[in-house]
Amino acid sequence: MQRAGSPFRAEQERKGAVTDLRVPDGWTQEQLERQPDHVLITTPLPSRFFVTVDFRLRGFRTGLRTTGKLVGEEWNKLSKKYNGRGWKQELVDDAVTYLQKIVEESAALILRYRR
Repeated sequence: MQRAGSPFRAEQERKGAVTDLRVPDGWTQEQLERQPDHVLITTPLPSRFFVTVDFRLRGFRTGLRTTGKLVGEEWNKLSKKYNGRGWKQELVDDAVTYLQKIVEESAALILRYRR
């Protein structure tokens, strides 16, 4: 178990694993305690949607999941590659865009069924 004052956590914070990444206002991001190479991004209320960003595999998954297929990953098909300077922020931006699309689609469904 990693404690808040551990050298490992201090090294992760120095590397900017979470602290330097931007998400929209009202959204939250939190580093998973037992998996420091994962970040959970959450939309604000009233609808709460989640995406888990996996920096080790350079991809993201819907919900709070640290295993399984990454979004956009298919058998025998290349997925987007995140390389170079700023790749972490680009990955977070893509995860946010994905969640924004889900929020918009769910809002449209709610409006359609309320009629």
